[in-house]
Amino acid sequence: MIAVVREAIASLRSQAASTILTFMVVAGMIAAVILTSGRSIAAEQQVLSSIDQAGSRSITVRAEPGSGVTTAFLNRMASVQGVSWVGAFSQIIDGHNADLASAPSVPLRRLYTSDPTAVGLPERPLEQTAYASPSALRLLGMPYGSGAISLTTGETIGVVPAATEVQFLADFEPLVLMPATSTGEEHVSVVVVIAERPGLVAPLTEVVSSLLSPDKPDKVTITTSRALAELRAIIETQLATFSRGLVIVLVGAASIVIGALQAGLVTLRRKDYGRRRALGATRSLIVTLVLLQTLIVTLAGIAGGVGAACALLIAGGGSQPGWTFVGALSLLTMTAALLTSLVPAVLASRREPVRELRIP
Repeated sequence: MIAVVREAIASLRSQAASTILTFMVVAGMIAAVILTSGRSIAAEQQVLSSIDQAGSRSITVRAEPGSGVTTAFLNRMASVQGVSWVGAFSQIIDGHNADLASAPSVPLRRLYTSDPTAVGLPERPLEQTAYASPSALRLLGMPYGSGAISLTTGETIGVVPAATEVQFLADFEPLVLMPATSTGEEHVSVVVVIAERPGLVAPLTEVVSSLLSPDKPDKVTITTSRALAELRAIIETQLATFSRGLVIVLVGAASIVIGALQAGLVTLRRKDYGRRRALGATRSLIVTLVLLQTLIVTLAGIAGGVGAACALLIAGGGSQPGWTFVGALSLLTMTAALLTSLVPAVLASRREPVRELRIP
């Protein structure tokens, strides 16, 4: 096989003009796709990421006092598929800086969840400790660290900064959470369910509604991001359709050119393939040789096109499409180039040695 690869490289060198032309076609096509569709896909991902951060996967249940919604709902949701995170919050308990009486009060909520890390808390939270967002720490007069707060219940507990701010809990700011263990009997005022993807918001809303089991349904309100999820789906579909169409057109055009070049080369070198057949080369070897030539120059063109496009994007401050897109584009280009070169390769392998070597 190594000898065949060496022969393919030698053949490419002997036909430098066609090799350079094929390289330029592939490199130009790859660069054009990355600079157009690649940038569009990168922008699409940024837009969709922004929508996701805004809470396109959230379902929020608000329960008034006396509604009968308890933490038993969490146990019922544990077996539901398509749920990324679920948490329940108690009624608000006011608290203020234990060492600064003039500081304003902030709302503290007990949090019941099996995954506190999803809201910026450690996997094993400290007992009798509240975790505060930056805005809550500023209100408490603790902008640079921890402290203690006095609650209206008479308790005094420690406060430490939360690891990160959570976008889907932005409506609860200033946010102070104290993780608590659920027995299934604690009454809660808010439940937040996060779907694994926006398309699951609508069906999960029906599931949440059926599993709540409130004593007084009229005191329960369910709000969702369904409209935002639908908007996300529309944006994703429109942008993806444009990008796919452009990629198909450019890759198809480049593949046709590559196939035409290979067909021309086979015609020009028909006597060379005839001599190879006369010297004992099999038809499969000739096909392999032609396809290897195509593969080598295509790989070189892909590398050149990717390098040029990335350099231009970096220099211009453009969005990078990501290596997943580049890898998929490269694989598509190689496959298309090999398929369009298959017919010329088969034609080259069917050259009759006697006919091609006959001297007029």
